[in-house]
Amino acid sequence: MSAIRKGVQRELFQTDDERLLAILHVIRVDGRKKKRPTFFCLAGKVVICHF
Repeated sequence: MSAIRKGVQRELFQTDDERLLAILHVIRVDGRKKKRPTFFCLAGKVVICHF
């Protein structure tokens, strides 16, 4: 799962302030014989405050 997470982070988010926060493997129940991998991704912007 970490290889998938690193690949998605590298390919989708090129800037330093956007991060992939969570990734979830989803199992679809749709009656298809051939299963395709499906992932749900949560992304956010990293904000660092210095006081």
